[in-house]
Amino acid sequence: MHDSTMHIRHALHDAGFEPLRHERVSVYVHVPFCRTRCHYCAFYLETGYPPRVLNETLEGMVAESAFWHEALGAPAVDTLYIGGGTPSAIPAERLESFLEALSGTFRTVDGLREATIEVNPESVNPALVSVLNASIIDRISMGVQSLHDNELAVLGRRSNRATALRALEYLRHHFKGRLSVDVIVGTPGQTVKSLKQDLHELLESGIEHVSLYGLTVEEDTVLHQQIVDGRLSMPTQDAHEDLWDAASTTIQGAGLESYEVSNYAFPGQESVHNAAYWNLNPYLGIGPGAVGMVYARTGDGERGCVPLRLTGEDVFRYQQWKHGQYRPAIEVLSLTDHLFEHFMNGLRTRSGVNLSLLHRRFGVPAQHLLDILQDRWCEFSKLQCYDDRQGNRYISLPLESRMILDRLLPDLWNLLEVALPELTLNCIEPGGY
Repeated sequence: MHDSTMHIRHALHDAGFEPLRHERVSVYVHVPFCRTRCHYCAFYLETGYPPRVLNETLEGMVAESAFWHEALGAPAVDTLYIGGGTPSAIPAERLESFLEALSGTFRTVDGLREATIEVNPESVNPALVSVLNASIIDRISMGVQSLHDNELAVLGRRSNRATALRALEYLRHHFKGRLSVDVIVGTPGQTVKSLKQDLHELLESGIEHVSLYGLTVEEDTVLHQQIVDGRLSMPTQDAHEDLWDAASTTIQGAGLESYEVSNYAFPGQESVHNAAYWNLNPYLGIGPGAVGMVYARTGDGERGCVPLRLTGEDVFRYQQWKHGQYRPAIEVLSLTDHLFEHFMNGLRTRSGVNLSLLHRRFGVPAQHLLDILQDRWCEFSKLQCYDDRQGNRYISLPLESRMILDRLLPDLWNLLEVALPELTLNCIEPGGY
């Protein structure tokens, strides 16, 4: 066993945890490298890296993936998502060997349900697409963000309108799998007209999925400094809502359905990987800055089993993998936080919150949760209750309420924290989901 895999095992043991055997997991791989940093980006990433750092980091990711595969009892991998950073910035020949090595570290049952990689328009070329077509990847998520060059300049993107359209055209004709695009809403200078123009062109290009992201101003970014200096101003709340409403209406008018607040797809083209997060399924975070969530037993026996959030350290600490000195940060999630996370994520989706799942995991009867919500949550009257074909009880919100969910969540958190002070986690069900 690799020295660093032993160190991770020791870190878990020293903290009093033993990972449960997991039947199935999803995997997120964070490639923290970009040629330049976008003006709005606050994610962990590195620019100006030498090839040696890239290669050693990719080797560490493969070793980390192999460790978790063994530590969790060789679970079947359901979905894979490779994000960043800019995964497509990896040279094609190195990306090819990385994908082969990575896929060799985990087991699948009848193949992956979905394997996605993020690409940027300027990275799309025949060599990249050839590698992806020969690999396990069957879905691309491309960060278009805008088709207006003035907006792309504000965002600090490397691509332009022409580059994005050429990339979409090439992928539509040469990539074997599905295609999704990201679009940013609320860029300074963006108008309802420019946003609708972008979406019409993108929807005509043959994509099956669109993810909308509201632009946020994060500290220590170029965008934040430009706002502080008065060189740029963000749209007002009303203007932002107008932009979002226009985007949602345009996308749905083309036949895509809103299956989550920020995500739209033709029927059957929804992101399978996203659902792992929304349903509290265990997922591995591989790579520097990656976040994962798995279940573990506690050595003291008092807390039964708990959800652990594992966060990879930066590239330079991650390179200590080969010296046996790397340990991810380990955080125990409170069960109230864990349950609320399911509510928060579930209510963002069209299908809603699976109350039967919460009963299996936390021992809280579905009717008890419904009674709590009916008695204490002012938004209860808007909830829709239904059973699926397997007999699971769900609650969901209509689209107009999902769009303002952030305003409704504080009250929900407060009542759940008071009404459910003591929770236990079923040690059998979580790993098998």
